[in-house]
Amino acid sequence: MESNILYWIIGGTAGAALAAFEVLLIRTLIRVPPPHKLLVVSGRQYRQGKKTRGFAVFGRPRFVMPVVERVDELDTTCVPCTVEVHDVRLEDGGPVTARWFSLVRISRDPELIPEAVERFLGCPADEVRQVVRETIEQEARTLIAKRECRRVDEGMFTGLLGVNVELSLKKLGLELTHLSLEHCGKEV
Repeated sequence: MESNILYWIIGGTAGAALAAFEVLLIRTLIRVPPPHKLLVVSGRQYRQGKKTRGFAVFGRPRFVMPVVERVDELDTTCVPCTVEVHDVRLEDGGPVTARWFSLVRISRDPELIPEAVERFLGCPADEVRQVVRETIEQEARTLIAKRECRRVDEGMFTGLLGVNVELSLKKLGLELTHLSLEHCGKEV
């Protein structure tokens, strides 16, 4: 009688240990990305379309081999950025000050993701914000310098800037979500 109870205790303990081991193994092998994040799996060659790369990007649960593959996360949440441009000279010589607010995120477009992975994997949001700030400032200075004093129309100006910035950011694997002009005025 006592030996039957002992067998039940040993069997129950072994079963619980086996179930815990299976749960741990499944959690290690199957990785699920959190919302607004992509999994970047590296460690071997991956074929994506016609190209072969050393990494693959997934937005869905993925089976991962623990020793062979490494998993990193790429954050695709919107990064707010305020850009101020001071003392930019118009074509006819008048100085202008302008301020924009933008929202930018790492693109989920399969064509643009490889560029974003190469530039921003493991980087904090501040680095993305700095790249965006520099890009918008460069495009704004170029656009303002080509304008004459009487032709600074804020709506048209923001539209042109948005198109130029969007093209520049796509080369970096970023996506412009929002761009608005907060202030634009001539300095005295």
